[in-house]
Amino acid sequence: MIDHGLEEPILSEDTGYFQVVFKGPGNNISKLRIPETAKKKIVTPSVEEKLNKRQKQIITQVLKKGSVTSGWCKKRFNVVYDTTQRDLSKLVDLGILEKVGGGRTTRYVAKSK
Repeated sequence: MIDHGLEEPILSEDTGYFQVVFKGPGNNISKLRIPETAKKKIVTPSVEEKLNKRQKQIITQVLKKGSVTSGWCKKRFNVVYDTTQRDLSKLVDLGILEKVGGGRTTRYVAKSK
């Protein structure tokens, strides 16, 4: 729903029943259209909500320079290797980045669509 300009569903429980409320666009049908700029984004709004600040900066760097390495991430964010690997692995699992090469030559690039 977020990807289409709508609010998240409201989850609640009333008198022992589970309820889900989906709010529509109301009279503003134009909310349902995704602007052209959003179509060009590498990450949809619903996926972007799941990313931490480092992961968003990694994506920005990939878009600017074409790729990143775990070494760049470790140095840029002043974090340990495991944290860098978790961030990069999540971006690969979400289908945003892909791993190219192996060992010391491993780099991460934007996944081709």
